[in-house]
Amino acid sequence: MVRTATKTRKKTMRVAVYYRMSTRKQDTSIARQISAVEPYLKKNPHYKVVATYQDLGVSGDHTEKRVQFKAMIDAAVAGDFDVIVAFDQSRLGRFDSIDMGRYYAPLRDAGIIIETVTDGPMDLHTLGGRIVAAVESEAKNDLVRRNSQATVTGQT
Repeated sequence: MVRTATKTRKKTMRVAVYYRMSTRKQDTSIARQISAVEPYLKKNPHYKVVATYQDLGVSGDHTEKRVQFKAMIDAAVAGDFDVIVAFDQSRLGRFDSIDMGRYYAPLRDAGIIIETVTDGPMDLHTLGGRIVAAVESEAKNDLVRRNSQATVTGQT
């Protein structure tokens, strides 16, 4: 009897891509993100982009104003895609850890994979992974708050 090797076929993963720029003055921000995200996606032939979301000129800590981000969360929970890819975690948001949980918990519960070009897949299923994600998010949240305070102080 001759045995033949069978190829294991990976499932096609439906991907949503998210881009955000904080202010309209960052006119090259989206282009820079795209130039990093597109090659990242091409490295995985099992990824098929099915949706792209962009929030233009909205700070990462003003989630209530990020219409496309909220639409992406709703679509993810509805099962429209399997993976969210962004350039880095700060593009998804500069959340404090409480707000981060508000947005990431429904994604995790829906089985959505969150990936960034800079750090790869986020691990929201283990204590260590959640701690790393929270620390990175808190650090970016703190940085934007400090920069904001310094700007206001400098202007007065």
